[in-house]
Amino acid sequence: MKLVTISPEKGSNPRKTTISDILLSRLQSLKINTQLEDPSRIFPKKRASIDGVYTPQRKRIAQKLQNPRINKITFHSICHWHGTVYYLRHGRLEAQVRLGHRNIMNMMKYILISKGYDYVTELDGVRLFRKPDHV
Repeated sequence: MKLVTISPEKGSNPRKTTISDILLSRLQSLKINTQLEDPSRIFPKKRASIDGVYTPQRKRIAQKLQNPRINKITFHSICHWHGTVYYLRHGRLEAQVRLGHRNIMNMMKYILISKGYDYVTELDGVRLFRKPDHV
């Protein structure tokens, strides 16, 4: 396990998280295929550079799996998904820290909660919810 720091964007707080050795080796193999100005980075800073790699890969996967909905997945939608899952499992304050938001209202923009989710139980400190049958 390795502790990594995620650089903040737009005045957010920096985030630290641990990643497995397997994930680290996979991310480092991505660096081999990309020429970066800063060797400590895994992804380029410029959005156009990221999109230039991500978009063709996403399109290829959507064609291979014959699932055009994959083309709608963006980095931003992944952030919303992660924020929502983390909020449902750990609560508002822990999600705010995880997402690095200083203001709770900014964090709530990332949370895509359907008000119909039902609380089921808590297991090892993680809250579990279920989608109602009628939704």
